[in-house]
Amino acid sequence: MKKFLFVDMDGTLAAWKPATPEELTRPHYFARLPVNGNVVQALQLIRDEHNDQDVEIYILSAVLQETKAEADKKTWLSVHCPYINSDHQVFVPYGKNKAEYVKQLLKVDMKECYLLDDYSKNIKEWEAAGGVPIKMFNGINGKSLRYSGAYTCAWLSPEQMYKDIAAIMRILPDEDLLAGVEQLLDENEPNFDKTSHGFDEGYASGYHDALVDVLRRFGWVGIAEEIGYID
Repeated sequence: MKKFLFVDMDGTLAAWKPATPEELTRPHYFARLPVNGNVVQALQLIRDEHNDQDVEIYILSAVLQETKAEADKKTWLSVHCPYINSDHQVFVPYGKNKAEYVKQLLKVDMKECYLLDDYSKNIKEWEAAGGVPIKMFNGINGKSLRYSGAYTCAWLSPEQMYKDIAAIMRILPDEDLLAGVEQLLDENEPNFDKTSHGFDEGYASGYHDALVDVLRRFGWVGIAEEIGYID
């Protein structure tokens, strides 16, 4: 079943810095925020590994009404996350419940919806709605040490963040799976020689490609691409 990953911007994808209300409403403020640690790279890894086949990525960010915040955030995304189309960018009016907004807008099963966010209020509301929150520790939040749920940290390597998020979402491939598939292919390698065992060449290539299809069907896209179809 497809899973949905909703990713916050301020304090999650983009680095958050304290600002006055006046600064927050200035044009280009949100467009110029720096990236937050390695989070953008980690999100790219998730996208590359799963490519919307078993995980669909949405941006889910709050915006101040009657400001340039939404336009500025779209500009930021076009620079740092250009692979996220506009129809996968959801902007919630500031103060609204993100979980309720998503349920009404997208009509998704919240049990398959994951939220990566740094803000405790959003985390609690998402969980209350039946979704699975993943807290992003960014060096500013989390100092009370009260949070005990799923999390990752912006200062980790992109690869470690990917593993953290993928493990929570239960999309992390078994490290032994690739070895097991390669063993199956090695055991059937003689079948590629139609003269030694009498098999038609189409049997061997069909067997190989069928394994790739099965891997793709169950979400192991990265392993499927590594093995590849027979030309």
